[in-house]
Amino acid sequence: MPVEEPDDEGEGGAPPDPLDRVWFHPSEVGAAMAAWRSGGTTTPPRRREWGLAAVVAVLSVVATVGVLALAGAFSGGPDPTGGASVAPAFPGPPEVHDWADVTDDAAPSIVSVRVDGPGGETLGSGVALDGSRVLTSASLVGQATTITVASSGGHLSTARVLGTDSATDVTLLLVNNGDLTAARLDHSDELRVGQSVVALGIDGDNQPQPAQGIVSALHRVGPLPGGGVLPSLVATDATVPAIDGGGALVDSNGGVVGILSAALPGEAVPIDLAQQVALQLENSGEVQHGWLGVAAVDATNRPGGGAQITVVMPGSPAAQAGLAPGDVVTQISTSEISERVNDAGDLVASIEELNPGDPVTITAWRGSVHPSLHQGVMLTDRPAPAPRMFGTAA
Repeated sequence: MPVEEPDDEGEGGAPPDPLDRVWFHPSEVGAAMAAWRSGGTTTPPRRREWGLAAVVAVLSVVATVGVLALAGAFSGGPDPTGGASVAPAFPGPPEVHDWADVTDDAAPSIVSVRVDGPGGETLGSGVALDGSRVLTSASLVGQATTITVASSGGHLSTARVLGTDSATDVTLLLVNNGDLTAARLDHSDELRVGQSVVALGIDGDNQPQPAQGIVSALHRVGPLPGGGVLPSLVATDATVPAIDGGGALVDSNGGVVGILSAALPGEAVPIDLAQQVALQLENSGEVQHGWLGVAAVDATNRPGGGAQITVVMPGSPAAQAGLAPGDVVTQISTSEISERVNDAGDLVASIEELNPGDPVTITAWRGSVHPSLHQGVMLTDRPAPAPRMFGTAA
């Protein structure tokens, strides 16, 4: 008769061999093998279970090493004995720019501007384009009878007005016997909302007057205290002293990106637009601005925004193109650029930067139908005085 083998786990069977297990802690493997080789056990582990134990042991070692690595044991991580800490897993805050260095770099090209006129003496600032030409705010110059410019080194010179453009609040001065330090000009079309900037002027003692802040808005339309508006402004949250009016808005590279308005503290005319104005003032003493012949408001009830036309002037380029009140303009394009129009300020800024005679393509929606393209719209010069219309004129 067949002999029944005792059950390994039954009460009547022999006690299990210490090595007859399917799992060993990594620290037990060496001792177990030594015991078996020396005859300390009666039976070797069964091959299948021994192989499984070896695999599990290796996996246990790998897991242990992984846990230790995550805890920083191999990179100087914190431990109960007070070991050195590891580098943080996430990068720290970005490096803070040294605005004192920015001020030092830009200040030599900022001048003090003293204006004497019927209302008395007014102090402001200006930006030297070269040794004798200075850009400043038209609101500062006003009805000046005498203008005196002081360089950063304290040298005083008289100046005269080459031209003024009240539509952009920019005046170009010519300094007699000037020996000024030219400013480095950056591109204002690269500015972004939230970008850090510094408003920089010079006081009567030739000391820099910086006011640091961020760009809070682009293409802002700012109302003037005496009526009218200034388009295309760069707005900041900086608390700008009045003496900085006409001075520079400077980026973190030390480059000028705007001319500060004396009428609207904290607002600046983009330097790209100011340079266009300065060139026309020097060449002819007057400035022509592209004009479409509409007034518009922000299209707040339309997903994606745009500029909703409220008025179309009869005989204007907009009227000839077939635009009508209620149309929502979403894009202005030329052969060189294509600009998205998110609101009325964008529309004004896009037209303001173009010249009379420039052909443009206007993308506009009428209701919810597909947008229409009004191609070859020829801008004209803005009439003077500009007609008053409901909304922002472009």
